Amino acid sequence: MSVRKRLSKTANVSLVSSMLGLLMLLIVGTYYGRDALHLLALDKIQSFQQLTSYAQSERSFALIRSDNVVNTEIYVTVDELFGEKNYYGYIAQLEDKYFLFFSSNRDDTSSGNMILSKWWSQSESMNVFRQMVVDDLTKSSDFTQEEVNELVFSKVFLNIDDIIISSLAFSLIWGFLLFIMLILFYKSLALKLGIFSDKVESAVLDYDLGYLNVLYFNQQWTIGEQHFIYHNKTIKILNISDIREVHFFENRMMIYFENYRTTIFASQGQMNQWLESWKIQRRYHDEPVNQL
Repeated sequence: MSVRKRLSKTANVSLVSSMLGLLMLLIVGTYYGRDALHLLALDKIQSFQQLTSYAQSERSFALIRSDNVVNTEIYVTVDELFGEKNYYGYIAQLEDKYFLFFSSNRDDTSSGNMILSKWWSQSESMNVFRQMVVDDLTKSSDFTQEEVNELVFSKVFLNIDDIIISSLAFSLIWGFLLFIMLILFYKSLALKLGIFSDKVESAVLDYDLGYLNVLYFNQQWTIGEQHFIYHNKTIKILNISDIREVHFFENRMMIYFENYRTTIFASQGQMNQWLESWKIQRRYHDEPVNQL
């Protein structure tokens, strides 16, 4: 098999794998990647009008401050990955009106900045919670239900202060994996398009090697009976006859040329096969090989 065909076969496998990896990461990234960007550029809510604009936008999170937060003593129990978890309902004042939110913190009444999310799987519980609060406020005040509805914001939020660290961690991991997969995809695509294989084949022809009697091949090395060919980001052709010294270890051998040294990982059987093809005699010394 020619060097070109071997490189093309390797490129096909790597390209398909990297494309599948990229596709999976991009699908996951529609959630985590978007959230990471929104957390880095939070909307700051200081008025009821801004709260309305945020609720109608596509942004996931907002930073809001309230100096008057009260626990309603209403909570909902949610089945999560690691078991059941209670979320407690709160009412908070913003200007002369109010908004509602859930928090996993039972004592979340301290005033200050909160990071709220408008997305939560418990939408039905949110609607029930809001209706219960509206009914209670109507009974305990002189306002009608319609007036209370106007005072309480229509959407219920989720305080994510206690889960933001885990969300950011997932987003950072996603970003790192995406970066790695993009590099692998680029290298595989370059190999597939012949950026590397054309150079290798041209170098082989320039040295009148024809198609090598290949003893070993991977993405970095093609080893023949007379030559080493290194083909990663650069091309280097080394003659077997220029080998000055070889050091053997359990799973690799270190080959010294006149002005170059390289390490090849291989089994003892492979190394013995190469030595036989190169007509190099392996000499054993009394001292252990790892002392060389």
